[in-house]
Amino acid sequence: MTIFQFDFNDVYTTCDKKQIKLRGDNFNKILNLYANLTMRNGTDENGYTVIHSSKLKATYSGYKKYIDYMISEGWIKRSYYKKGEKSYGYRLTESFKKELKIKSLYHYPSKSKQSKNNGLNISINVEPWVKKRLKADFNKCTVDYDLSRKQLEKTKDSWGGFIQIGKWFINNRNLAKLQKGRNLSYYWKSGRLYTDFTYLSSKVRSNNILLNDEKIVEFDIKSSFPLMLAKYCLNISPDIVDDHDFLEYCTSIINGDFYKDLQYRLNELRNCYNKEGLESDVSTRYLTRKETKELFQIYLNGNYKKTPLLNGLRPEINSIIKCRFPEIHKIIKDIKDNGEMLYCELVKLETELIMSIIEDLYIEYPNVLILSCHDAIYVPESFQQSVSLVWNQWISDFTKDFPRDNYDAKQDCFTEYFLEEFDEQSDTEETTSIDDNWFEEDEWEFSI
Repeated sequence: MTIFQFDFNDVYTTCDKKQIKLRGDNFNKILNLYANLTMRNGTDENGYTVIHSSKLKATYSGYKKYIDYMISEGWIKRSYYKKGEKSYGYRLTESFKKELKIKSLYHYPSKSKQSKNNGLNISINVEPWVKKRLKADFNKCTVDYDLSRKQLEKTKDSWGGFIQIGKWFINNRNLAKLQKGRNLSYYWKSGRLYTDFTYLSSKVRSNNILLNDEKIVEFDIKSSFPLMLAKYCLNISPDIVDDHDFLEYCTSIINGDFYKDLQYRLNELRNCYNKEGLESDVSTRYLTRKETKELFQIYLNGNYKKTPLLNGLRPEINSIIKCRFPEIHKIIKDIKDNGEMLYCELVKLETELIMSIIEDLYIEYPNVLILSCHDAIYVPESFQQSVSLVWNQWISDFTKDFPRDNYDAKQDCFTEYFLEEFDEQSDTEETTSIDDNWFEEDEWEFSI
């Protein structure tokens, strides 16, 4: 559990024609409960975090007048209540999110937390010395983080610019853990390395984490899971290289157009259902690029418990992939029909590629420090040019057997790691890769 100390003072208000004092520490208790439940459980599609009255009462018995005051002041909103079926949900208003500040925080590890060693059985070939070196590098990273000097920027949602307050809580918690060097998360699970660094937003990693007292630079695999899927299809069915639709699929990945095209086709299909033009309705509005990525992961791996809206769109993406890339769709279907998990195969390919690159870098540049995050690595700025040579060669070799149509070599996002993806994100969009925090196995209902 994380204990946040927010910037609250005592306030006076009128209740039943009497002036009463509402204490700042009680506001803190209630908002701490909200923050921890939001970090743990997420929100519904409308941004509400469900909080049962028993939890509020256990936190502070007189919570009702504090909730009423925060609603009257426009700090929070409350969703509907249905007896026996649904507890109240709460969300902070956008204006209150902008003003909310953290004075201090402390993280207490949960004693009841399940072992991090549980998960899918994915065997990854990584040299023991590479694992040992990676952990040593993780322990050497330092944090540029001072709440009294500068608050973290609040992460914006990609639709409408709404603040993702839960991500802000998580960023602050994990930076504080890294800064204090206590109760750190560092574990391998289901073929991937998870750390407190992993769960930070990409902007926070770049702005607040240092190696050798230097800013860090990122090298990441663009469209990682679509890329790994292409590699997997080639490995198990080499003849697919002659399929025209597979050539089109590989070309779209190499050119950086895969998600852009999928997003367009999904929204074109959804627009057919939206007869009344209700674009403000969450069930009919256009999907963002981030949601398109999430939906593709759902197509590959099954339902994701925190995205009921996207889970309901599986028929749409199934029909699009089946129509556009029938041979790929057949391979995926055969895997699931055989009771196998495609997720395991793709994670194995991704992790072994990343770890091979890291091993090569350690050998080539003995003094380099490296942090990893699933499909990406981070190194000090002074190593940027040197690492780019090794990185680009590995990615080029990994994709050398891909069929590809004619394209402008300058647009090849695999040989130029630093190029932006083609549809530029807005100033308010959160740029964290979906792979940063998406594959905790207890959040999935895997398809087999």
